[in-house]
Amino acid sequence: MPVNLDKLNRWLTLLANIGVLAGIAFLAFEIRQNTTATKLDAASNYEAALREYELFVAGNPDFTEIIVKSKANEPLTEIEQFRVKMFFRGALRNWQTAYFQYLLGALDERIWESQLGFMKGVIRSDGGVRDFWRSNHDVFADDFNRLFQEVLDEVEAE
Repeated sequence: MPVNLDKLNRWLTLLANIGVLAGIAFLAFEIRQNTTATKLDAASNYEAALREYELFVAGNPDFTEIIVKSKANEPLTEIEQFRVKMFFRGALRNWQTAYFQYLLGALDERIWESQLGFMKGVIRSDGGVRDFWRSNHDVFADDFNRLFQEVLDEVEAE
């Protein structure tokens, strides 16, 4: 019985193509898994940074008093002013990092939207953070500055 090489070649080509498609499907699955892991890691890191800030304020009554004085526009000593500025700088850097993670697709939109709402609330209630940004915006990225200005305009228009 003669072997039909053409028919055998077609079967082998079909099997090879099926193997390639299976490999592509597996690769797509792995990429999706990696994307999910990256987003979870970004969210976890961002939440940890926020928690660190909150725990710092909650666990440091002296600093909490400084923040309360700052929000009430009470006079601050030079050291208190410096501490508040460093606090604001750190908070704004956290927001900037979250914004860029969001833009790159690493931070879930729901997390970003909730933090954007939180940021608006802070900007609305604390003139100190607005004043700090206005006098220190040059240390932040242009994209973040545009976002902050948009939020500030929205809050001030209310």
